[in-house]
Amino acid sequence: MSEAPPVLVTGGAGFLGSWVVERLLARGLRVDVVDDLSTGSLENLRRARDRHGARLTVVVEDVTSAAIGSLAERRGWRSIVHLAARASLRASTLDPVRDAEVNVLGTVRVLEAAKRARSRKVVFAASAAIYGDQRALPIREEAPLAPMSFYGAGKVAGLEYLRAARHVHGTASTSLVFANLYGPRQRAELGAVVARFVDALLAGHAPVVVGDGTQTRDFVWVGDAADAVVAALDRADGEMINVATGLETSIAGLARLLVEVAGIDGLHPVHQGRQSVGEVHRNALDPSRAAHLLGWRPSVRLADGLARTWAAALEARRIREAAPRS
Repeated sequence: MSEAPPVLVTGGAGFLGSWVVERLLARGLRVDVVDDLSTGSLENLRRARDRHGARLTVVVEDVTSAAIGSLAERRGWRSIVHLAARASLRASTLDPVRDAEVNVLGTVRVLEAAKRARSRKVVFAASAAIYGDQRALPIREEAPLAPMSFYGAGKVAGLEYLRAARHVHGTASTSLVFANLYGPRQRAELGAVVARFVDALLAGHAPVVVGDGTQTRDFVWVGDAADAVVAALDRADGEMINVATGLETSIAGLARLLVEVAGIDGLHPVHQGRQSVGEVHRNALDPSRAAHLLGWRPSVRLADGLARTWAAALEARRIREAAPRS
């Protein structure tokens, strides 16, 4: 009996992508990863390779490349999880052209690949940035799309291309609107506030809160987010679904909680600067639709997730320090 075609995960060597890859492999599926490693790392896939190497194929390629189409025909992906993106609001402001190339053209390339591979489903990673600043919180999926950044605008364009692909080619898809993800393997330089605070604490510095710290976000454990992606592969065709907790946490409160979880005495968050242009002030997303359509609910409380993240950071530092120097 022939093997089932693999599932493609674009951006699979990245933060969320590597968690999704592990979940899919644990289900016995074959997985292809396409990642240009500009922000991802093969180290993120080390555990997946060690446990399931025979069922994991990694292709180092830019998602905007025309080569994705010919690869699709050869591999015949059963489903595609499209996570590859430039996920930095600041980077999108500094270079909106490259942001559009990756986040818009890359999505078009993936949809063309889905057609050529005859994939049965595309799961697309959207972002809370599509909503902008909304008065009513938590934000429901019916809220008007009002992005305040080029990054958010690119994600809205992706949603519209998925809608068009359903009409033109019959491509089934589900769009997941992620709140702020956090957890091990996240990179501070991409603007992730939890990772930035963790790096500061590892260096013995106080976490720096931009502005007065009253801005809020909805923080979701990365493992919970990966579970939502896997659930969406088989459900909720044609839907846009928030992946969130529905809870607001202030950035100042986040910094204090992380210091407490880390058990560090004498360090207090410091405030400097002000919010970036295009950054929303308050944000939380309503996860009710995810519970109804995906059977998904967040399972990890913020304090517990921060404790896991801190423990993973300490372990990663221990391994680095124990490694022989060349």
